[in-house]
Amino acid sequence: MDVGRIKAMYVTGENPLLSEPNLHHAEETFDKLEFLVVQDIFLHETAQIADVVLPATSFAEKDGTFTNSERRVQRVRKAVEPIGESRPDWDILCELAQRLSRNLGLGVEDQFAYSHPSEIWQEMADSTPIIAGISYDRLENEGGIQWPCPTPDHPGTRFLYESDFPRGIKSEICGVPSRSRGGRDAE
Repeated sequence: MDVGRIKAMYVTGENPLLSEPNLHHAEETFDKLEFLVVQDIFLHETAQIADVVLPATSFAEKDGTFTNSERRVQRVRKAVEPIGESRPDWDILCELAQRLSRNLGLGVEDQFAYSHPSEIWQEMADSTPIIAGISYDRLENEGGIQWPCPTPDHPGTRFLYESDFPRGIKSEICGVPSRSRGGRDAE
């Protein structure tokens, strides 16, 4: 974006004009965009400068899954009806993809014709070996499963890299020379 090659941006579930470490740089960079779309549940700083704001639903207004920081996949169930015109993220993205396909004559609209997030999960599981054993039925029955879970009879993986790392060693610690704020090596 800094050099003007990126003309448009689609931001979802993020507020870069608040979360970026250098806000002045972020503001300058976003000013260079010709078109900005923000999909979020809040009309935050980034959404306020958007050309188009697509209202998304909160976690309490949609069905789906949630994966926490311990890699546990859990079901999320809609507790309240969505407010106003807000829609689940997956639904917004699917409609956008279908419209783009039609308008550009790509003919792939059917690839985005999901009616429930479980269909999206199943497609992900079919193409992603580390979650292939996790289904909505299992999530309903077991309450949550930690990936990797490569097969339907696999219990899930409680500890990732419990015995070693992928390269067969415990860990590799590398020292990095300290640098002062001025960019010179610290003494």
